[in-house]
Amino acid sequence: MGRGAFLRWSALKPVPVVDSARKLRSAVIVAPLRRERLSQGISDFMRRVDGFKRAAREGRLPSDAQAHEDQQSYEAYVREFSGLKRGQ
Repeated sequence: MGRGAFLRWSALKPVPVVDSARKLRSAVIVAPLRRERLSQGISDFMRRVDGFKRAAREGRLPSDAQAHEDQQSYEAYVREFSGLKRGQ
């Protein structure tokens, strides 16, 4: 099980971000950086990770065929959001 399986299972959606090299890439928002919500956001994310690991151990993740179909859909989503984006 890897990152792609976790993203499919968790329904977290990658968003375009600019990294320190000023390159656009996809990332998942783990928690808001506002001080009053940071610890709660990290805790919520860790619960998702724990839930995913538990589902994997218990065999409750999609079959290989369904996972492949989900992966194709996920890759199409990521490609749609690649490239330079500008706000209005």
